[in-house]
Amino acid sequence: MAFQVAFDCLTGAEGACVNSVFASHHGEMPIMLELTDAVIDREPLSPKKFSHSVYNTTAGHFSIETANQLPSTSLCGGHASFCYGFLEALAMTHRNPGNPTLLVMADVPLPDFFALYDRPPVFPYAFAALLANDSATEGTRLQLDLAPDKNTEEEWGFPQALVFLQWLLSGETQLAHHHHHQRWTWQKLSN
Repeated sequence: MAFQVAFDCLTGAEGACVNSVFASHHGEMPIMLELTDAVIDREPLSPKKFSHSVYNTTAGHFSIETANQLPSTSLCGGHASFCYGFLEALAMTHRNPGNPTLLVMADVPLPDFFALYDRPPVFPYAFAALLANDSATEGTRLQLDLAPDKNTEEEWGFPQALVFLQWLLSGETQLAHHHHHQRWTWQKLSN
């Protein structure tokens, strides 16, 4: 899913020319659990599965597939993984203004073993966006403001990335999210 949405954002050989941020709340947890079960059952570990269990698996595969040697980050920010991924993508775009930054957020539900903990998401999803530091670039101009907030967290019912996408495609001009005493506010700017 992550590759599908990533490549949908890119044209031609553009994949070799973008910085990238890959965010996920749980990363490669299903594969990691398979490996843990193999250790518990004293079965041999698969080197292939091990190499696919690390948090930057997707970023590594993207880099190999596109021959991309530009900066890349893989991160988890808990329930606010999308927010922190967006912030990292903005910072990367600011640090490397000559190249756009590809932001990819993807997650799958955790195995049933974790159902007791009610950890989202409840369905697989992926989101990607291309951020540029160029006002001449086609697209929606955004501003992100961060501020302390007394609210602790809000439940949206859907993953943050999908709520953001719905907002981005809507006529609304502002979106706010509260997480751990932090308010994230996106605003669409007029061109």
